[in-house]
Amino acid sequence: MNYLRKAPFTRLWIVLLIAGLSITMTLTAAESSAETPKVVPKAALSQLKIGDRYAGGVIFYLDATGQHGLVASATDASLSSNWYDAKMLCNEFLNGYGDWFLPNKQQLNQLFLNKSAVGGIADAVALNYWSSTEASAVNGWYQNFLSGVQKADSKIKVGRVRPVRAF
Repeated sequence: MNYLRKAPFTRLWIVLLIAGLSITMTLTAAESSAETPKVVPKAALSQLKIGDRYAGGVIFYLDATGQHGLVASATDASLSSNWYDAKMLCNEFLNGYGDWFLPNKQQLNQLFLNKSAVGGIADAVALNYWSSTEASAVNGWYQNFLSGVQKADSKIKVGRVRPVRAF
């Protein structure tokens, strides 16, 4: 019983081990090493749904496990930017995380399909949102959030920008 005379921490550890207590936690963090990881109980991850505010944005896509997906910023980063500026704005967007990006065509369409759950997207006028997908050296893809149509057009035209990030 000499080993029980060591530091109180050791005794506590043995008691917890014998009692069979365990706490399961999952760390979720942005790729940036400058950020502090957020500790989220594993049970909370299984209850996530489209439209929930989570990980700095609003969930618009969940994978089959319900633990990974994509969030969009709650607001547009710009109402009028060309394609080049759109990419830069998303890369510089923070909101507590440093890994925001301009969505590709497929991700942007998923955002369009769940725009009512995300919010902050007006339907009153034709709204063209840029994607990161290039059609050519001079054209990029955008999606009209009124009609849902995706189209390639000149990268110097202006459109709206909605940053997204993965979790």
